[in-house]
Amino acid sequence: MAKVDQLMALVDALETQLATSRATAAFLLSALVTELTIQGWLCE
Repeated sequence: MAKVDQLMALVDALETQLATSRATAAFLLSALVTELTIQGWLCE
């Protein structure tokens, strides 16, 4: 039973890391789009 609990704890940690990574990727993508959009407006 202890092994199952350890495995579940690892799965929970990986899910948390994945959610954090996805949120970071979404933030970076949004920042990139914003930066490119602003640069596009400045070049017109």
